Amino acid sequence: MRVLRTILTTFLVLALLGIGALFAARSALLWWGSYSLTQATKSLQRTGKGPQYFRQCQQEVGSDINVAITPTPQIRFLSDTEYMAEILCDGFSADPIIVERYTLPIFVSKVPGSAGLILGADKSGVTLTVFAKELEVFKSLIGYLPDFLVIKKQVILENGILSMSSEEVDLGQSPVSTCAGYGFQCCNEQTDLGVGERLEGATGCTTSCYSSCTRRPVLLSFNTQPILDPRSRTVSVPAGVVVTWSYVADAGQDPSLTAWIDFGDGKHMELQGESGTTTHAYTCALSECRYKVEISLTDAWGVTSAPLSISTMTVVVRGQ
Repeated sequence: MRVLRTILTTFLVLALLGIGALFAARSALLWWGSYSLTQATKSLQRTGKGPQYFRQCQQEVGSDINVAITPTPQIRFLSDTEYMAEILCDGFSADPIIVERYTLPIFVSKVPGSAGLILGADKSGVTLTVFAKELEVFKSLIGYLPDFLVIKKQVILENGILSMSSEEVDLGQSPVSTCAGYGFQCCNEQTDLGVGERLEGATGCTTSCYSSCTRRPVLLSFNTQPILDPRSRTVSVPAGVVVTWSYVADAGQDPSLTAWIDFGDGKHMELQGESGTTTHAYTCALSECRYKVEISLTDAWGVTSAPLSISTMTVVVRGQ
């Protein structure tokens, strides 16, 4: 009994020491990340408006153009861990002058939202956190994340003065950056569905920048027998003749897939699986009738396929 008590006591002491060391490391890493970012910003403050960058900006614009050019220094994030100190040449050039590249310390990352600090703005800032990816894994395992596990620190530049704060305040202006620079994901509109907040204006991803992306089912082919014209997506048949439709799809994140085919005449068919075949015959009381046929895919999570050119076709029915 005494041996067991000793083992349990030792285990408890080691566990408490481990937890204490983890919390201490967490605070130290976050301070280190915030400090390194402030040092990079201070360095850019000292050098960012120097004559060498004025001359470089003048060359970017063109030496024969007599304009007043103001180099604008900024810290711009390219991802949740990588950022650059750079100079914008008064908007005359789409390519900034890169002063230095940096990476946040290990386990430290930027919180999605702001993409950096503009040194000439009245107020600009970012929020940093630590163990973000590891805590996401922990959250997926237990279903929630206790608030005390998440710590954040803001680096704020206000009226030229840098400060660090654990309290969340408005971050002010942000540089224009890529979708990843804001901490979001650029979703492929054909193969991904945007989830969460949508961000507009990110460079290179103006309409499909979201908090995250989830895979959506993708239609690979949708054909008929008799064979349709692949250019016009039209098939012509006499009234009463049976048309056969077949489809092939990539189910995306879930193998369970429902295909909904609307025949355009008020009838429809529901099929299951990544491929399937069905038939339908049309009636036509006129000399010619046209029906628009559409297919849509939905997986078990309720995620639908994107409308593509191959998702629709026209059936021309010759009346009797």
